[in-house]
Order: sequence, then C-alpha cells, then structure tokens
Amino acid sequence: MLKLLPPRKKITVLLAICVFSMFKTTLLHAAVPPNYSCGGAIPIVIGNGGFGLGLFTGTNTDITDATIQTGETFAASINTAGLNKKSVWYKLTLPTTRGVRISLLQPGSGIQAGNVGFAVYKSNTCLPPDNDISNKLTAIETFGNTYHPCVEDGDYYIQVSGNNLANGLIYLGLAQQLQSLIIFEL
Repeated sequence: MLKLLPPRKKITVLLAICVFSMFKTTLLHAAVPPNYSCGGAIPIVIGNGGFGLGLFTGTNTDITDATIQTGETFAASINTAGLNKKSVWYKLTLPTTRGVRISLLQPGSGIQAGNVGFAVYKSNTCLPPDNDISNKLTAIETFGNTYHPCVEDGDYYIQVSGNNLANGLIYLGLAQQLQSLIIFEL
C-alpha cells in the first residue's frame, strides 16, 4: 500500500503510525509508581508538625506496575497469602505516642479484596528487616485496618503489597488520637 503513495504521503503515514504506537503504548502501560522502593516512600503528612489529631490520607498510588526490590521481605502472613509479587511504600513519623489506626483503601473497586495487603515496620532504615515489623500494628492481608491505642513515637514504613491481580489505585488512611489514659484509684 505504501508503494502506491507519493513520497510525501508515505512519510506522513509512517509518522502517524509511529505517533499512534507511542500513544497506544503509553495508554496500555501505567508508569512505575514513585514509591515502588522503600527509599521513595511517600510520607503521610500529619498536620500541626506531626502532633495533629484526626484523619489524614496518603497519596493515591497505582500499584499495577510496581515491583519488588532486591532483598525485600514480607511479613509471614503476607507471604502466606501470596501478596509478595509487587509493593509500594509509605512513611509515617510520629513525634509522640498516639492511638493510631492505619487503613488500606482504594478510591473505587478495581482491586478485589485479598489481592493486596500491608505491613507496618517501626524502623529508621530502608529496607526494614523482618524483626522491625510492628508488634502493635498487625499486618493485614486485605483491605482493612490495624489499630493500637498506644503506638510509640518514631519512624514507621508501611509496605503495601499485592499479587499479580492487584492492578489499580490504592491509598492509606491514618486516624490519630490521643493516647488512652487509664486512672486507677486505690
């Protein structure tokens, strides 16, 4: 067919094919998320210099083309559920002890329950080792939340991971409250 076209038309047709191919490739493949590695963890910003109370959210992240880092490990329950094929990271800094609830959410319904989960690490290093998995904020193997009324200050990395069917947007929600006080009278 190109042999029948004049040279100028051939160039136009070839350019159109190239542009369409690039456009099609861009549409079919999501970009690797910026927080696919622990070092690129997206911070969950807490108002009032980290002392704010209430609800806070992390940035939406498309987990579709996420990968795993060399040396990255997963909580035992996350491994058992098969949610160890891709991951993205968030970071949370608590300047003081608080009641904390971390929730794994999605803005729609593109990812089925059981295809993603998350684990929380209390650590000041990337990649956090298994022994830094929080003993207060339990790993969850689906959409949902983990809560503890007395989470100590420090840096926390949240590893959201999934199987190969985890394709779409996710984000984290954080609810922070004052530490619960119990007073006993004798």
